[in-house]
Amino acid sequence: MEEEIDLRPYIEALIKNWKWIVGVGVVTAVIAFIIASLRPPTYAATALVTIIDTREIVKLDDGISDVIGNQPLAAFPELALSDEVLRIVLEEVSLENDLTIRELRANLEAESGADKTVIRLTSTTNKAEESAHLTNAWAEAFVNWANRLYQGKGGERLVFFEEQLKSAETSLTAAEDALEAYQGINRTAIISNALNNSRQNHAVYLKQQERTQQLHDNAQALRQQILNISTGDPISYADQLTYLQLQLQTFNDEDTSPVILDLSAQETLTTSNRDEQIEILDGLIETLAGKKIQLDKKVTEIEPHILTLQSEIQESSTRLARLEHNVAVAQETYNSLVFQVEEEQIVSQDTTGGFQLASKAAVSEKALSDSRLGITMLAGLVGLFIAVFVFVFVLWWNTLFKKS
Repeated sequence: MEEEIDLRPYIEALIKNWKWIVGVGVVTAVIAFIIASLRPPTYAATALVTIIDTREIVKLDDGISDVIGNQPLAAFPELALSDEVLRIVLEEVSLENDLTIRELRANLEAESGADKTVIRLTSTTNKAEESAHLTNAWAEAFVNWANRLYQGKGGERLVFFEEQLKSAETSLTAAEDALEAYQGINRTAIISNALNNSRQNHAVYLKQQERTQQLHDNAQALRQQILNISTGDPISYADQLTYLQLQLQTFNDEDTSPVILDLSAQETLTTSNRDEQIEILDGLIETLAGKKIQLDKKVTEIEPHILTLQSEIQESSTRLARLEHNVAVAQETYNSLVFQVEEEQIVSQDTTGGFQLASKAAVSEKALSDSRLGITMLAGLVGLFIAVFVFVFVLWWNTLFKKS
């Protein structure tokens, strides 16, 4: 069986030595009270910063939008405690103790109000005047820094856009000069006229090719028809007329009015001899073949010329389009920057919007609530527990030593 622990000796020992236990608690409480009383009082001062979003932004260009509406309101309390802002505060405020940024941050507190557009800045020091002065300097430093960063009220944005405007004006002038110089040597119209003329000639050659081929085929058919006539038989008047028409069409490339012949006399149009007519037809066929070769050569020669002209006019048109595009882009950029500079001039002079110091910190007439009573009571309880633990431990150790 397990040995039961008898608590009666411990309880009796605590009751017997209650004076010592209470005495330790009282001594601990007194020491804590003295230490708490020696601490200097602390004073807090609070300033309010507000973000005003009631002004109307002058929209001179569709690309210019309201800056306030896109600001991270929840991040501003943290930004108020940033190293950059606190560095400005340390440069402007003279404190009795030279503090580092980290030590200064330990005495500051920034938080958003119920409305995120209100930021509460609080500092705590041992002097009421110093707390108020530090808080107000901090609030002003944060307002100026935030307005420069988000509103461009420091003038940096205006200077930046003015420099960009000068650069855009130079680029626009250069683009216009380049376009003007190219227009002085632009051969687009000349090449276009030459190309149109070559295309027309090419179409004429192709049409003449087709017509010559048809005449050649018709002449071959007429020759074959005459060959079928028996030797010695006369050539019909119709065949003679057909040959005459083929001959007229061969040597007349232009479209002409129909030829009206007086056939009442029944005269011989060419020849009625079969062999002579075949010989004449052979000459016509040879002429048509030669003409066809010449037309093929013309078509072959003009096609590369057309392709070259097309390439030249495309190159010229592309270069002209690129230069015109450069001018259009430079003009658009210049116009946008003109609007932007005008807006920045308005914004830089605006004092009704952005970050504003809504309420300065006043000098506190009363220190923060004294916590000496709470510290004293807590120290007394801790002293009691320590005394009880020591007496119980000593009694347990003695009991264990006697048994051994």
